[in-house]
Amino acid sequence: MAISEQVRLSISKVYGSEGVLTILNGIRLERFWTANPEQKRAWRESHGVAPISTTFVCVARLSREKNIGEILQVLARREVAYHQAVLVIVGDGPPKKDLERQARELGCAHRCLFLGRREDVNDILAVADAAIMFSQWEGGPLSVVEAMASSLPVIASDVGAVREMVVDGGSGLILRAHDLDGLATAVTRMCREVEERARMGCEGRRRASEAFSSAAMARKYVEVYENLVPAHMI
Repeated sequence: MAISEQVRLSISKVYGSEGVLTILNGIRLERFWTANPEQKRAWRESHGVAPISTTFVCVARLSREKNIGEILQVLARREVAYHQAVLVIVGDGPPKKDLERQARELGCAHRCLFLGRREDVNDILAVADAAIMFSQWEGGPLSVVEAMASSLPVIASDVGAVREMVVDGGSGLILRAHDLDGLATAVTRMCREVEERARMGCEGRRRASEAFSSAAMARKYVEVYENLVPAHMI
């Protein structure tokens, strides 16, 4: 069983396996919600985020393949700084201090929040405006589905199962990995286009509800087992 079509193709290529099925991972959609303007205002005020800022959230283990450093480089660009984009990083890992130092050296530390590992990721997603996943490789990144379930447009690199999750131009924007110019353009676009951001967020929530719920995933597994087990044994 593979968690994405990309993974299925890799298994077939490396191991020569035939008949591998793909079932995308699902999540408990009821855990994810969207904050109202007053709740967003209160959260921003408590975290020192300006009311006019556009808040981008990145939920990831802090490791080399997540390319957090490249996101910081984009955050420091003049056109992104002009829109007062804020990056909220949820996750921990050995490079954290180096990334914090990089943010200071780039001059964007005041627009970057390192929140570390959190148990309230769903509540942080609820108060954000958009999500970023800029990894250089992934399998089936659940952080993307969780952002979609929170009605957030997703800016994501074209790796792993991303194209099976995000509809480019529909529920988010898909970029080549390491495309810093593309990322800067996508971030500024999300800052400027508030209505488009809302439209993409609604489409993401709809898509997550239809294709990525834990219930939908469970039904697919049940179907697989029912096809494997003789009818008289069920």
